[in-house]
Amino acid sequence: MPEIAEKLTNLPSCPGVYLMRDTGGKVIYVGKAKDLRARVRAYFNASDERLQIQFLVQRVADIDTLVTSNDKEALILENNLIKQYKPRYNIRLKDDKSYLSIKVTTQHPWPRIFATRKIVKDDNRYFGPFSSAVAARETLDIIEKHFLLRNCTDHNFKNRTRPCLQFQIKRCLAPCVLPVSAETYREQVRQAMLFIEGKQLELIAERMPATFLLMGTSLALTVIIAIPLGMLAAIKQYSIADKIVTTFATIGYAMPSFVLGTYLLYIGAIWTGWFPFRGMTSSLRVAGDPLDIAWHLVLPVSSLAIQSIAGWSRYIRATMLEVLNQDYIRTARAKGLGSSRVNFRHALRNALIPVITLFGLSLPALLGGAVITEGIFSWPGLGSFGLQAVGQRDYPVIMAFVLLGGIAVVVGNLIADILYGVVDPRIKY
Repeated sequence: MPEIAEKLTNLPSCPGVYLMRDTGGKVIYVGKAKDLRARVRAYFNASDERLQIQFLVQRVADIDTLVTSNDKEALILENNLIKQYKPRYNIRLKDDKSYLSIKVTTQHPWPRIFATRKIVKDDNRYFGPFSSAVAARETLDIIEKHFLLRNCTDHNFKNRTRPCLQFQIKRCLAPCVLPVSAETYREQVRQAMLFIEGKQLELIAERMPATFLLMGTSLALTVIIAIPLGMLAAIKQYSIADKIVTTFATIGYAMPSFVLGTYLLYIGAIWTGWFPFRGMTSSLRVAGDPLDIAWHLVLPVSSLAIQSIAGWSRYIRATMLEVLNQDYIRTARAKGLGSSRVNFRHALRNALIPVITLFGLSLPALLGGAVITEGIFSWPGLGSFGLQAVGQRDYPVIMAFVLLGGIAVVVGNLIADILYGVVDPRIKY
């Protein structure tokens, strides 16, 4: 037919779906292709000698094509069109089965996220359909682990009298029986929907404050504790205080962060039960309560700060000992200056010059340590999100995390250069 020959000439070389119609305009076959031009032409160039293909081609009077952005969209569109037209010569995909979608019951006071094969106009949120059911179920599993949302039916939710196993294994907040904050739960639902939509930048931006709070608190604690400990060990060299500080520094510096975090989690949260062992806030409290956040900070900050304090105190002790043996320190003492003035005004200020370099390198080190610490304590920051991205092979998020590490290096060195001019009078900008 000349009409078909003209359409075959103008077919695009891109993925999509083709619909074959008979003389009455009825759709008799629907197919998909990565390359519409090559696939549809193959029907008419006699290269396919199968009898059913020849039988089909004899009945084709017209061809329509629909272009998609990729072959996955073509696969889903083919499924929907087959169910819509029920073509005579399509054998598969005519039944009521469909690809998986993810449904969020946003109309319920306590929304639920689950997989479904039916999309109904009920004002709830649907995501999909997904061509891979395995990938969709893996996504749901990740949501249960990280966002702690219920997966029970509305009937079970309404009739529960005590928390189920999902609460015991820390995969649900148990809003069915516990007084969970509705604001906290809705925020978790919103973040889960951002995760499904693939809006990584929004999730990264929302998790930055939690990581910066963790890093800033541990860095401040390190500076406040490590400098006095290092000075004490240097001034009281070979004393009992020096031996205690040196022993603590050696053990703390040698212990891997994942081992230290696990011990703190077991002792502080499981054995004694003094501190919460996961998250940033308690589900029973109003989101953003400063005391609740501070209580959740204790274990992860301790895990990060102990190693930093150990390394810093050793370094400060070494630099202080070097400075205390300089001639100008002996001269100051010979002139009758008090020990406090000599140690703090003359010795410490010069000893801090090499320590500032260590401070500049601490920012990227803390960001790297936060990955392990946030993973252990389920802290909702960039570290746990980065681990999650590695497990999913989410390369855009991984690249963003690496970029943040590079920015931390640049910012740390910039702060160090500024502090050099503050501490060392020989440097002026």
